[in-house]
Amino acid sequence: MNQGFAVVDFETTGLSPAKGDRAIEIGLVHVAPDGTLEDEHETLIHVDRSVGAS
Repeated sequence: MNQGFAVVDFETTGLSPAKGDRAIEIGLVHVAPDGTLEDEHETLIHVDRSVGAS
């Protein structure tokens, strides 16, 4: 039984925690076996600094 798959998107302000970079957003979509989008969720996290150009 094929149940589809999930796609995770993890956004950061950079790759150096020592320089203050942080994770800022996590997104998730569930894709059905036929490729249609079934559900999606996103949330902002650690947004206590400027995220710079986006």
